Amino acid sequence: MPEDRAPSALEIIHLTRTFGELTAVDDLSLAVAPGEIVGLVGPNGAGKTTLLRCVVGLLRPGSGGVLVAGRDLEAEPAAAKAATGFVPDIPDLFEHLTVADHVEFAARLFGRPDRVADGLTLARELGLDGMLVHVPEELSAGMRQRLALACALAHEPALLVLDEPLTNVDPRGARLVKDLLRREAARGCGVLLSSHMLALVEEMADRVVVMDRGRVKFDGKIAEVRERMAAAAGRGGALEELFLSITEEPQPRPSSG
Repeated sequence: MPEDRAPSALEIIHLTRTFGELTAVDDLSLAVAPGEIVGLVGPNGAGKTTLLRCVVGLLRPGSGGVLVAGRDLEAEPAAAKAATGFVPDIPDLFEHLTVADHVEFAARLFGRPDRVADGLTLARELGLDGMLVHVPEELSAGMRQRLALACALAHEPALLVLDEPLTNVDPRGARLVKDLLRREAARGCGVLLSSHMLALVEEMADRVVVMDRGRVKFDGKIAEVRERMAAAAGRGGALEELFLSITEEPQPRPSSG
């Protein structure tokens, strides 16, 4: 790699993860460039959540590797995790900490106490201004999701990993989240966005990856998706048509009897 070239925000290298006889992720390679929003889609059971958990260090790959901003997750776990922000579909929050406490804890956890004020500004921008002294049980599910995003960005990560980020978020909140994600990408943060909301992915992503049965079935620019599906029949969007064509369930063979 040339010295003047920044490393990828994320590089997944021939990653495989099994559970007993089930191969959830099968020799998968994928990269996210700085400032790029990559949408990850696939049917239930495709291996998306397993992949995301390997990327953020919650699961250890059986083989292969993960680099975050050039940091090897296996060899330098603290540095790789400090470069990552993660928002799961169901946020795991500390019930005894206030909203403000969460943001401060997240910034300090990854060695960025200088980012506490910026993190609180993010929380306010996400509509949490009047809730900074509230604890999670006093928040709606959508507000908890917004808090998780503020915490994930409090330390200014190089990579943001999102698993269904708009779960329970109302339309106004969704607009705030989408605007924030665009701004983070503009500053150079790579974003890996996994969602079953295909319209969200088609609206937000620069590139889309369709995953099925643990493997990448399609990896291309959104413009390429639209071009490829321009002649497709159906009432859905271009990404929906591509998704259905790639992940169509195989039909059972007719009986010879």
